[in-house]
Amino acid sequence: MTRITNHSSPPTAHRHRAAAVLLGATVLVGGCGGVPAPGAASETSAGTDREHPRGATLAEIEWRPCVAPMLTVEAACVDLEVPEGPGGGTVSLFVMKIASDGDVREPDPVVLLAGGPGQAGSLAYPAFAEQLRGALPSRDLLIVDQRGTGRSSALGCELDDDFGAQAKVEFDMDALEKCAKSWPHDPNNFTTEAAAHDLEHIRATLGYPRLNLLGGSYGTRLALVYARLYEANVRTMVLDGVAPPQMALPSSFAEDGQAALDRLFDDCQGSASCAKEFPKLRARFGVAIQRSGAMEAPVTFAHPRTGETLEVPLTRTLFVSGVRGILYSPELSALLPMVIERAAEGDFVPYLNLLVALGDAPEQMMDPGLMLSVLCAEDLPRIDPKEYAERWERTFLGSSMYDLFAGGCARWPVDTAPASAAAAVRVSTPTLLLSGVLDPVTPARWADEAAKTLEGATHLVVEGSGHGTLAKPCVMALAADFIDTAEVSSESTECLDMLRRPQFFIDAKGPAH
Repeated sequence: MTRITNHSSPPTAHRHRAAAVLLGATVLVGGCGGVPAPGAASETSAGTDREHPRGATLAEIEWRPCVAPMLTVEAACVDLEVPEGPGGGTVSLFVMKIASDGDVREPDPVVLLAGGPGQAGSLAYPAFAEQLRGALPSRDLLIVDQRGTGRSSALGCELDDDFGAQAKVEFDMDALEKCAKSWPHDPNNFTTEAAAHDLEHIRATLGYPRLNLLGGSYGTRLALVYARLYEANVRTMVLDGVAPPQMALPSSFAEDGQAALDRLFDDCQGSASCAKEFPKLRARFGVAIQRSGAMEAPVTFAHPRTGETLEVPLTRTLFVSGVRGILYSPELSALLPMVIERAAEGDFVPYLNLLVALGDAPEQMMDPGLMLSVLCAEDLPRIDPKEYAERWERTFLGSSMYDLFAGGCARWPVDTAPASAAAAVRVSTPTLLLSGVLDPVTPARWADEAAKTLEGATHLVVEGSGHGTLAKPCVMALAADFIDTAEVSSESTECLDMLRRPQFFIDAKGPAH
């Protein structure tokens, strides 16, 4: 079932925008009033000249041709230097542009903001951007590597991370601290608010009057914080898998992950073929957890893509963390009943194959430096584990997600953000909120929470989708329509009723056959 909710809030005479102070180490790019006007010159290689919003002419932008994974259309890239923070220094920002190719060219681009925190837009979004341009030919698309990710002054540590961020069980803090000593930046300057000021610098420097923000996961928080600071410069927002500032990561991960797993169990029982093949799936999952915690020797298996022989010391924490990661994707989750049954029998190779598929994609790479810089300042200090202990204990994840980040934050040198970092964002910007029914990390309740202070926002809950709904062509089309019109039409949502969870595999051959 698709739920469509329109949220309207009463007028807020005391709404704060640029005056909001979110983080302890506040970074003001170009000072309190925004970004200083660049020097007098014109943009040369990427389309028409534009005037700076304050009336000053643009500095020359030296765009260069660039390539990205799975991108086949022409793109141009530029590196912009911005102040790092109050202590001086600069940060390099990597921006990729896929220029409009429509007969009509709108002045406001779509800016794609990746998740994490720690995901590089240049790895996560090129293929998606290419598809989006087909639906939005009239607007430039900008892909931004947030400071601290990808090619934007990232920490750049080479860490052993076979299964990606979704199944991480610990941070190698010795290696991280060693790497950080050679990093010419202060982790306190790598925050959500700093990234929002960076985005304003990009907008002003490139001469765009307003932006359309499209964020996924943590990218939704960055979009909201930018809107709080620069509401007048935002035309629309599309927020997919909403993680608002008031959501203290990862306090809710265990309960939301359990809810997604319970739904999978229920949906399996509601499927004739799945229920017949796996009649006691919930109990078998408990057996698989027990077996994962009793493995005495590493599991040996061949990497499903490279054929390399791997040995993995399987632990209970790795198993449950990996299951949570698999739940992000309904397509991979279709294999979970079969994988759980095999694990309950003591065979964890199918599980590890699935885990490799989850973490092998480049878009799953996360920069641990930015991840810790953001979460250790903005989120972990707000979580009292004693308040959550009983609730976590009732879940398959327990306290593992909190323990992971608490251990890392104990050694990562950042200051605690003030309480205002968790304040709800109050803006009237036209906003489309998207939630997947099967999402184990940002389910619909978080978009509902954000919508309480987003005047006129529309929330669509999408059947058959997990963490991130825009991969569905139907959802991408309605999001493109929203960006063009700033409205959600009944016609654009009709296709949502056709979306369903993928059928469960009953064996290696696939669903019922």
